[in-house]
Amino acid sequence: MKKPLPDRLQDLPPKWAHFCLQKDKFLKQDLGLDLGNKKLLVGFSGGVDSTALLLICKYLAPSWNSEVEAAHLNHQLRPQSGEDSTACASFCVQNNITIELRVHDVAKEAQASGKGLEETGRKARYAFFEDLRKRLGYDAILLGHQLNDLAEDVFMRLMRGAGWPALGGMVAHDPGRHILRPLLLTPKDELQQFVQAIGASHVEDESNTDPTFLRNRVRNQILPLFLQENPNFLENTAQLWRQSQLDAQM
Repeated sequence: MKKPLPDRLQDLPPKWAHFCLQKDKFLKQDLGLDLGNKKLLVGFSGGVDSTALLLICKYLAPSWNSEVEAAHLNHQLRPQSGEDSTACASFCVQNNITIELRVHDVAKEAQASGKGLEETGRKARYAFFEDLRKRLGYDAILLGHQLNDLAEDVFMRLMRGAGWPALGGMVAHDPGRHILRPLLLTPKDELQQFVQAIGASHVEDESNTDPTFLRNRVRNQILPLFLQENPNFLENTAQLWRQSQLDAQM
């Protein structure tokens, strides 16, 4: 029988308890946000990033005096999609987390609209989260974008010809859409280490290796080349992001 996950922040190994507290520090000091007494919705795909985010929020929720719940959208794009949804639901039940589930035929919508699968799936997810926020009264939608995602976003903005400060990448706090990205300056490998260290299960999305999608080509081909030439590239991306946020406020 699989060993249950730590239930509280105090039950984590000190290294990983401190890791969680660093995310709280990012929210308070970098973003100037206090999540105390809030109702928070975490987008939960079941992958490493969203699993780490959901658990970090679960561990920090008592100190925030806040409610943390999960939302999972089944895009019906892969034969394993139903299994992933079941795994997400089981994970939440085992960890006493409420989860909202919905199924959406992304391929059918993309065909009808003439738009790509990636764009259609993203819009469907955000629409799902926003619908839940409005109907159930969530204060914020938390997403698991991390530092590697930020680096990919910077590349894609550069390809599209974005100027400064937009070139610095996606925002960590989008008050207009009630979106929050607490992991934005956290490297993906640290999230993988955290999930592995505490014994949390997660699902793997094979579509993340499909070179049909631009983001996957950036993730699996371009970014590794930059990291090979400059191992500090992710840290440089974080510095670029911080500067762009400062300049955007001027």
